[in-house]
Amino acid sequence: MHFTPRYFLCPFHRIRGTEIKTFYEYTSSIVINGIECDKYVDAGIGHIGYHDTYPGYIEIEGAKYKEVIATIPQEDLKMITVGDYKDGLFKINIIPKKFIDKIILRRKYLHPDCIEFSLEKFYTGEEDVFELDPKNPNTEVLEMMKKYRVIEERG
Repeated sequence: MHFTPRYFLCPFHRIRGTEIKTFYEYTSSIVINGIECDKYVDAGIGHIGYHDTYPGYIEIEGAKYKEVIATIPQEDLKMITVGDYKDGLFKINIIPKKFIDKIILRRKYLHPDCIEFSLEKFYTGEEDVFELDPKNPNTEVLEMMKKYRVIEERG
């Protein structure tokens, strides 16, 4: 007698729209001097291309970089080198975290009936917005952001 475990017979289950009560995604952004930025990196953790880490600093990426950097006093900016010798080295400015006005977590709802047939996202237009003031945090919002790993406390 030959035994085949169940997971070999049916390794996947197609999720049907009728099985879903709510379907959403979370996105986060930060606001620095009134400018909302959805592309940022905690320079204290760094990422590929960082030669060191810079606790207490944040890197803004993308189109908002120049706009945000222009609002920060030059003496507060820290210039660092990122990249590698193969793809090139670049100098960028990173910003002290003290300039973060708020951290925003958005829960954007998606149409669950499309999940069976498409990987494309179809938003309902409904969203919940949770804002955290880092200087005066709301405990409930802070815990939610920790739970969803938007922020992390380091020792």
